[in-house]
Amino acid sequence: MAKLRAGIVDEFSQSIVDACNKVSISTVSDFISAKSEMIATQASISIGEVYSIRRKLLSKYASMPINGSHLYQMLIDRMAIMSTGCLHLDDLLDGGLYTGEVVELIGKSGSGKSQICMHIAGYNALTTSNGIIYIDTCGSLQPTRINEIIKNRSNSLDCDAVLSRIACVSIHDIFGLISLLQAIQEKLSYECSGIYANLRLLVIDCIASVITPVLGIPNYHGHSLMTSLAKILRVLAVEYGICVLTTNFTVTGGNAALGRTWSSVPDIRVSVHTVESSRSQKSNERIATLVKSSRQLTQLSTNFYIGDEGLLPISNPTTSK
Repeated sequence: MAKLRAGIVDEFSQSIVDACNKVSISTVSDFISAKSEMIATQASISIGEVYSIRRKLLSKYASMPINGSHLYQMLIDRMAIMSTGCLHLDDLLDGGLYTGEVVELIGKSGSGKSQICMHIAGYNALTTSNGIIYIDTCGSLQPTRINEIIKNRSNSLDCDAVLSRIACVSIHDIFGLISLLQAIQEKLSYECSGIYANLRLLVIDCIASVITPVLGIPNYHGHSLMTSLAKILRVLAVEYGICVLTTNFTVTGGNAALGRTWSSVPDIRVSVHTVESSRSQKSNERIATLVKSSRQLTQLSTNFYIGDEGLLPISNPTTSK
């Protein structure tokens, strides 16, 4: 709560501040909670003046009640479920990507994480009016690939108009990423035009590329920077109704990189693997396994292909527990 100071409201002079401090009343909360008679006696002011100051402080600092139906409508307006463009993957995610959540794709290099991100970005730009920001930290973004996905899914639409809904940015260190995310947050707070008017998807491919270099380096406070980054992502997701989609590497044992500190950040984590089988003639087959979720049972899996149109379903996917 705010500290008491002269001029915080009308009639609140420095002498009243000094008198309150003598009896350990130093914040607005302390002043409102204290007995009016004690304040009046200590500050040599009337009870009426104390009541007047208290009303003004409450008017300025108290939380205003929100009508239940208005709060519900705000939640509905912010919440959306975006399809991944692959029915099997949507089923694995309980309908798709939810705004207000951080979703992480993990897997080895070449497992298809970036292909999934580009497909999801292109599909949502094609089928919705949502704004999308795609942050590339490892040079995996291929605009021509997104254009190919869009063209193969709909030849009749103007690809330029669809692609205009995706803003692509290249970032190569954690300091640039934090600055960019802070700028996005500021624009969402004050701007309601362009891509920010309906921003619903933020893709970061790959989060580990900017965090790993600062971990373990003396005087870089790597874990502190990682915590700050996680906090900004959570604010963007929850307070602004955005789905944050990130990718991450895997380390020995198939676990996600960045350790325990980062493990609590994603709400949903999906592990992506390449299907390697002598009987399979399609090397682009992938299997996605749900390893963390607040809605679904974990260790559910589904198969799909990565083709010219992006993510392609398999006629008989394997969904195991």
